[in-house]
Amino acid sequence: KFYLTNNASHIKIALNTATREELLSIPYFNDYLVDALIEQRTLRDGFKSWDKVLLTSRFPEEKLALIQLYLTLD
Repeated sequence: KFYLTNNASHIKIALNTATREELLSIPYFNDYLVDALIEQRTLRDGFKSWDKVLLTSRFPEEKLALIQLYLTLD
């Protein structure tokens, strides 16, 4: 058996304001992807939807649901 608890200490990182180091702490992210996300974020003046995030080169679309556990667009 295992139990899930509501861990109030888990805070999502805001993709639109996160530093490079914060983004590198996200599972499934590497140097290339983080640099591409920051570039696209700058060009778009922030991400307004996850659809725009998915347009980033080499973004692991199949992992989006897991990545959303760590990130927010707020």
